[in-house]
This record gives sequence, structure tokens and C-alpha cells, in this order.
Amino acid sequence: RNTRISMEQERLQLKQERIGLNKELIGKQRRYEQYKRLVNEQLIAREDYRQAEEEYIAAKEQLAVIDERIRQDHIFRESQIGSLDENIRNMKRSLALALRRTGTSRTSCRLYP
Repeated sequence: RNTRISMEQERLQLKQERIGLNKELIGKQRRYEQYKRLVNEQLIAREDYRQAEEEYIAAKEQLAVIDERIRQDHIFRESQIGSLDENIRNMKRSLALALRRTGTSRTSCRLYP
């Protein structure tokens, strides 16, 4: 159960990080497009435009990286959940087998966490 909770927290943290990066990308894209118009009208230095362009490209790449992390995390999480479920099934089978061998009923067997 704790593993599932921690996986969900990680998923939400990645989602929150993506929201922040997307907001940053939108701002840098807007600045880049504005500077592109201004440099074409020769109202700002070309270096300011290049810097805005580099920041916009870097923000796009950061977003692509977080998207890949989210995709990989999803694959890993699905695999872990499958393993957890399989472990639970195996423990239940082992418990049932042990109870049958000892002749103990499930209701009379008390398990403590």
C-alpha cells in the first residue's frame, strides 16, 4: 500500500513539474515571437532575439524531457503494480496452503500487520 501511495505521489509531482515547465514554455514562446517581430523591424538587437530563441528552444527541450520521464515512469509504475499484485496473489496462495497443511481455518487464524 505504501508503495502505491509513493508511486502516486511521484506521478503527481511529475505532473506538477510539467505544468510549471509548460507555463514557462508559453512565456518564452511569446517572448521569442515578439522579439522575432521586433528584430525584423530592427527595433531590438539581434543578440536579444538569439537569446530569446535559445531560451525558447531550451524550454521546449525541457518539456520533451519531462514528457519522456512521465512516459517512462508510467511504464515502470504499471510494471511495479503488476509485480505487487502478483506478490499479493502468491502470499494468499501460500497462506491458504499453510492453513490447509495445519488444518487451521482462515477465520481462526489471526494475522497481525
